[in-house]
Amino acid sequence: MLPPNVQIVRVPGLPLPKYPDLTLGIPYAPRVMRAAREFQPDVIHLATEYTLGLTGLRSSRTIDVPAVASFHTNIPGVLPYYGFPWASDLCWKYLRWFHNQAEVTFCPSETNRQVLVERGFHNVRVWARGVDTDLFAPEHRSEWVRERHGPKDALHLLYVGRLTPEKDLAMLFEAYQRVAAVSLGQPVHLVVAGDGAYTPKMQAIAPRNVTFAGYLEGRALSRAYSSADVFVFPSRVETLGNVVLEAMASGLPVVGVAEGG
Repeated sequence: MLPPNVQIVRVPGLPLPKYPDLTLGIPYAPRVMRAAREFQPDVIHLATEYTLGLTGLRSSRTIDVPAVASFHTNIPGVLPYYGFPWASDLCWKYLRWFHNQAEVTFCPSETNRQVLVERGFHNVRVWARGVDTDLFAPEHRSEWVRERHGPKDALHLLYVGRLTPEKDLAMLFEAYQRVAAVSLGQPVHLVVAGDGAYTPKMQAIAPRNVTFAGYLEGRALSRAYSSADVFVFPSRVETLGNVVLEAMASGLPVVGVAEGG
């Protein structure tokens, strides 16, 4: 629940194609600028580079206060997965222009910071992430959850995240089959926790012995983490996957790719 002194200014939005659970805010400048003038902030934090981010940047110029920005998502890296590799360079140019209008750009990891500096971004600093270590902790392990997700005596591999092309689940499925083939008699089971517009496609290409647990949150998610044996994360375009931190807090070893944040 938000504190009573926090005001939310709502603007119209449209659902994103392929991401029906996400909404793209329409940059309704008059409402945002009026709220900025009335509130008179000392600084404006631009949490997105698109639509509303541009409105926020314009507002900071209009009322003459500094703006800081956050770089959360590697959109240029995601574009090739949707058939737009030619747009990656254009996207980087736009992002460089946008972030260099801000006093500071915050990013979630040192690896990500180095990438942005090499791309010509100015004054980039790491704003480290954290997780709730009461919610995500080894003591939430549940044998009932293990039995629900697969054979209790199997080595349980867990993936948590959106089921979308840029998460590289096809590569994960291939790696899982290789591990299962050389497991020396111990069964190996993969649990996929998450949802998305591409869920039917992911289910269609998944090998046998894969459990799709659906979207999990709260205690159900924390029990899924702590009841697994290994966390696997194949994505190569992350700035920093919060799910990796949640898995580590839950006591899991993490297997990922040597790319991204």
